[in-house]
Amino acid sequence: MKKILFEIYKALEKPNQSRYGVIVQNTILAIIVVNIFVSFSSHLFSFSDTIVYLFGIIEYVTVVFFLFELSLRYITIGHNTRYSGIKGRLIFTWTPFILIDIVSLLPYLITGVQADLVIARAVRFLRFLKVFKLLRMKNVIKKFFSIGAFVTSSIWAQIFVLLLLSMSIVSMFSFVYSGDDTSLNIFLGPGAIVSAKGAIETSFGILELLLGLIIGGALISIITGLMSSITNNVKNGFHPYRGKNHIVIINQNQKLEFILKEISYYYEESEQIQDVVIFLPFVDNIEVFKQGLRKYPNLEIVLIAGDELNWNSYKKTNINYARKILMLKDESKKVQNLNIKIAKFLTTHKNFTNKDIQFVIETQRGAYYDDVYDKIFEPTSLTYTLVEHNEIMQQFLNHSIIEPYYFKIFLNLLSFKDYDFYRIKASKVVDKNTTFEHAYMALGNGVLIGIRRHKDNYKLMLNPPLDTPIHPNDELVLLLKSELEYRLKKRKIPNTKSIKIVKPTLKSTQKICIVGTDEIIKIEEIGKFLTQDSIDSIQYKATKDGNYIDQVFWDDIIKSNYDIVILNLEDDLEFMLSLFLKSTFKNNEKFLKSIVNIIHSPIIARLLKGKDTQSNIILSEKLVGEYITQAMFNHKIVDVFDEITQPYGSEFYLLSIDKYAQLFDMTFYELKTNLIKHNMIYIGVIKNAEFIPNYKNFDDKNGMEHIVVLTQGY
Repeated sequence: MKKILFEIYKALEKPNQSRYGVIVQNTILAIIVVNIFVSFSSHLFSFSDTIVYLFGIIEYVTVVFFLFELSLRYITIGHNTRYSGIKGRLIFTWTPFILIDIVSLLPYLITGVQADLVIARAVRFLRFLKVFKLLRMKNVIKKFFSIGAFVTSSIWAQIFVLLLLSMSIVSMFSFVYSGDDTSLNIFLGPGAIVSAKGAIETSFGILELLLGLIIGGALISIITGLMSSITNNVKNGFHPYRGKNHIVIINQNQKLEFILKEISYYYEESEQIQDVVIFLPFVDNIEVFKQGLRKYPNLEIVLIAGDELNWNSYKKTNINYARKILMLKDESKKVQNLNIKIAKFLTTHKNFTNKDIQFVIETQRGAYYDDVYDKIFEPTSLTYTLVEHNEIMQQFLNHSIIEPYYFKIFLNLLSFKDYDFYRIKASKVVDKNTTFEHAYMALGNGVLIGIRRHKDNYKLMLNPPLDTPIHPNDELVLLLKSELEYRLKKRKIPNTKSIKIVKPTLKSTQKICIVGTDEIIKIEEIGKFLTQDSIDSIQYKATKDGNYIDQVFWDDIIKSNYDIVILNLEDDLEFMLSLFLKSTFKNNEKFLKSIVNIIHSPIIARLLKGKDTQSNIILSEKLVGEYITQAMFNHKIVDVFDEITQPYGSEFYLLSIDKYAQLFDMTFYELKTNLIKHNMIYIGVIKNAEFIPNYKNFDDKNGMEHIVVLTQGY
């Protein structure tokens, strides 16, 4: 018991020495403010009788609290030897603060005094003495009487002090005037001075008016400063985000633009607005970065700046309530292995409690990094996906270099705009005892490309045999415009004239020249899609001085009559070189069409896509950005892309109008029927140099160059 009483003594009299001191003092402060407000509000404002009655109850409840507080002070003050015993407590009674406590409680014992008597004003003034209980709070004293402390305190503290000071001034001056609301009216507006009666009230009214103007000006200045501070915090990335179920993106590079665009496409279908918080550890000027962001209609983007290894920074992103976190590679290279450090920091921090968040991490190439992340995430239950730029590029680049139309196909199907791959429970789409062939032909708004067999742990089977039965628990892999728009048509397989369709070849015969030395092109990888003669004939061309803007150098290349000329240079040089080639060899259309650009910068890619320049541009950052977004939202379908980009199983093939003219004369359903009989799944067409998925209007064949199918070549 002695321990408890001693702790109460410290909390009341020596709050800085008690663990509960701050809580107790803040509680007393809040109750004093409530008491002052309800005591004088009925004199200052016009409230209904119900509100006045309620305020009266609250006032007397706070008075009971003050009596309880005063009693505790008398009980525990004996721990101070100066005030021990009865004599000591009598001395304690005459201390200024206890006198204020006692005198301010006296009015509640005096009742029945008429409001218009002078003694009534005196009683109200005694009740006002409760304001001076605030003087117990040393921090409040500083804010009232120390200009330095007031100026350096928070804006909210300044507003609170000025509002409290305003309330005190209005309350004190209310004792002078004969009208109950005169004090408030004069404090708020100069015109109310006419309601003052007599010289004394007028004199006090002028003084109160001046104080009101000073405090009002200070409040306006502080509120203006507050708004300016909030605006600057938002602009500079220091204003915390308070929402939930958002996406956090850490760092930024050239892929960010495409990732944001794809996230916006993803939410466009459901007409949702998704919050995306971008955490930028190394951006000095958030406003400059913000100007580089385009408007994404389905995204609300919030920018946060901070230290990448400081929890307060992640607290501002509200990371414990986020649903996904994407960590991009920091291209500034200011910190080595930054994403590894961030992953370790978050997964081991005691304040990180989000167990449902999904990590997608852009990392470097190599098994070493995979092992490191395994060690980091192994003790946690968190899910994570690693993506590596060069590995993804290599995966999609091999086929695209040989035929740039493949790049357009991959780019289209990786994007959440237009058609996407979905996994849908078979029982939602087809009836029992349905074969793959019947389901493929019956699907109206999409393309069935494969199944995942339930009994084989959902093993992916692209373009399976036509008589493969589909079980209700299987999943169908569909190419759809919208997950909600698939439908089956009860249609028999039409009786059409069957024609022989030559199986397309996996390996292409091409005469290739690679200009430059960028390591992104791996001959052993693109060689999987080339005949051995083509591999043996690949030529590398490079200049010793790095100057490729040389007509003699290019005249020699043109004489060799290459099918494909791959520019594999640094972006700025490749940009200048492309313009030089277009200008110098503008009459050699065959040569210009053979050029393939591998570009990293989206800005340079856009500049090269003008009307007067060739368009075989492989924009690596866009493709990788789309793949990363698939990994974030559609990661269970990523293995489809893994198969269709590899030289095994089923891949995309282009059936050109030159070699497959008969197919271009068919109707849509005749084409689908003939293709499926040859184990070819119709995907779309290349029309006017663009890929159009599930194109059906075969009455309009203008500009149609290729039919795109999914099958196994030879």
